Parts: sequence; structure tokens; C-alpha cells
Amino acid sequence: MYCEFYIDVFFAVNLLMNFWTLCLANLLRRGTASPWRAFWGAFIGAAFLCGFWIFAGEISTAGLVIFYSIAVLAMIYTGCGFQSLNGLFMAFAAFFGASFLLGGILLFAEPFLGKRKFPFLVITTAAYLILYTGIKLCKYLKGKRSLLCEVQITQKDRKIKIKGLYDTGNRLRDTGTGKPVCVMEYSSFLPLLDKKGADALLEFCKMKLEKDGWEETEALKELQPRFLFYTSVGCQKGLLPVVCADCMTVYTEEGKREVRDVFIGLSRTALSADNSFQMIINPGILKS
Repeated sequence: MYCEFYIDVFFAVNLLMNFWTLCLANLLRRGTASPWRAFWGAFIGAAFLCGFWIFAGEISTAGLVIFYSIAVLAMIYTGCGFQSLNGLFMAFAAFFGASFLLGGILLFAEPFLGKRKFPFLVITTAAYLILYTGIKLCKYLKGKRSLLCEVQITQKDRKIKIKGLYDTGNRLRDTGTGKPVCVMEYSSFLPLLDKKGADALLEFCKMKLEKDGWEETEALKELQPRFLFYTSVGCQKGLLPVVCADCMTVYTEEGKREVRDVFIGLSRTALSADNSFQMIINPGILKS
């Protein structure tokens, strides 16, 4: 039996399918990998499979499974990235889940491919956009429950854990550094300070600190306190005290994200009526 095999077409088809699958896997696991990273992961996966077909003398089912598993691992490492065993498992699940969904749509579109009514690129791109829109819609409908996460604040040798709300409406940025600013309840921040530091911070917030007192309060100098103008619902123009904490760690379903020298605005009023969260997380903090 004679069969023509075009290695360039095989490579191009796998490159495109791997790219869309990695993009969907990143979306499913809320990854932050760029499209360029997904492209290089897709390139590696396509090259692996082409190499297998070229250099393998006899193709066995077991060999194909092993080789494909290595190719998927290389694709996920390059195209998504993972920092833990749990992250690896989640990335694998997201990749094969995206492959299953994408393959299902292409199976439905097979009659159009057979009759060549539409190019393969158009069909696969349309399938990706359908899945992308569906995943985005499901995430939107999931609501704010998934936006709550655990946050750990570290200041010197003291640590506290609180609940944070990921709020896309928080656009606060420090005017001096341009860094994003999270908002936290004042009372929740106090356990990070000793009595002297807490008293100095209170005086600063009341704007009663003398110049000489500023020079002598080492704890307050380390917090780099400042005031920030802001607007919010019900407040056209406000003044928010802002301090700098040593470290903030955000724990999500995908893992943890650690941010150094994070700026935190201190609110004297409760952020939630039922005390379900004590911090409003600026979305820019996870991208910095």
C-alpha cells in the first residue's frame, strides 16, 4: 500500500493545533503565559512528533504513547509553565481537556473540511474562538466566589493571613513609584506592628506627626508612609494613607504568587459588611 506523507503539512497542522490547545489550557488554569510562549511550546511539540515519524523505524502504540507524553510535557513546560507537582497535574488536565473540547468541535466540522468549503485555518480558529468565548462566559457567570483568596502579609518577622477580594475595579497606583496599590482594613494591618510603630502610624494617619518625631521613628520610616488621593463610590475626593509592606503572598487555586515591597492603602472602615474579606486586591499586583 502506497501513501504520500507531507512532513511540512504535518508540522504546520500540529503547530496550529498545539498553539490553540496551549492557549486554551492557559485560559483554563488562569495562566499568565504570553502567546509567544504558547507558540514556542507548540513549535517544540510539533517538532517532537515530526522527529518521531522521521526517525522511528517501526511505530508501535506503546512507543507513540511514550513519545507523545514526552512531547506534551515539553509543550506544557514551555507553553504554560508549572512550579509544583500540583501545577503539573493541573496543566496536564487543562491541556487534555482543551484537546478534547477542540477535537469535539473539529469532529463536528469534519464534513466542511472534507468538502474543502472552508480552509483548515479558518475552521480551527473558529473552534478556538468558540471555546474561548464559552470559557470566558463560564468564568464570568461563576461570580465573585472564585475571586476570594487567602493573602499573607509579611512585615519583618511578623505575618498575618487575611481574606482578599480580587477586584478589577481597583485601579489605584502610587503616584511616586507607579506601582499598584491594594486596600486593606486598618485594624487588620496593626498586628504587623509593635506598639511604638502602631502609635506612630496612628499619628501619621491623623497628620499630627512632628518633623522631629518623623526622624526618630524608625519603624514608621520603614513603612514609607504617604497619602494618596482617590475617588470611589460615594466619595468624589478622598485621602488614603498608604504604607509599604515587605512581602505579600496571594494563594489561588493555581498556586501562590509572592510580591515584594507592596503598597497597601489603609481603610478605617470595614471593606465588607459580613467580614468575608479584609483586603481589596489590585489586579495589577499579580502582573507586576
